[in-house]
Amino acid sequence: MVTNRISSEKTKVSPARSALDKAIPSLIPMIKARRPEGINPLVCGSLPILRDFFRYLGAPEHQLDDLAQDTLEKVLSSLDSYDTQRPYTRWLLTIARHIHIDNWRSERARERRENMVNANTPAFTSSEGETLDQFAVADILGNLPPDAKILLELRVLQEMSFAEIGELTGEKEVTVRSRFFRLMSKLRENKTKGGQV
Repeated sequence: MVTNRISSEKTKVSPARSALDKAIPSLIPMIKARRPEGINPLVCGSLPILRDFFRYLGAPEHQLDDLAQDTLEKVLSSLDSYDTQRPYTRWLLTIARHIHIDNWRSERARERRENMVNANTPAFTSSEGETLDQFAVADILGNLPPDAKILLELRVLQEMSFAEIGELTGEKEVTVRSRFFRLMSKLRENKTKGGQV
């Protein structure tokens, strides 16, 4: 049951992720040198993890490869900041999380601009604040924010502890714990009302 999985503090990592975490540190010199024997394992091992991660967060199928590519480009350009004592896939998903949030925000902004244009609503009018509020409410009702989806992914599906999630997201453990229980409370409340967070 979900409640049993949530109560467990033990992290379960898939064999594919575990193998990649073990392989990457020794491949770093070859990856930095852009040698195929370093790049190929990184790309081939990372792509399925990234596709699954972005798919879970609700990214459209046609965007999965683009988001994965953006993440891998950031990984390759940031190798000097990677601490080889830290599991590679945690670092990878931290970068993916930021890529997804940036993409989500730009998509929401584009949709709002298009909706305002379609509704013939001029920019910077007295009614703009009300219009944007309506779109914000629709966004909240229509789907979970990226941070909420990521929190559920890491805590419930990946079965990570609050401390491990905090390490991944850059938050204090108490903050992660508080966010999670507030989110679960909202989910329960909205379920009884027949709505969504």
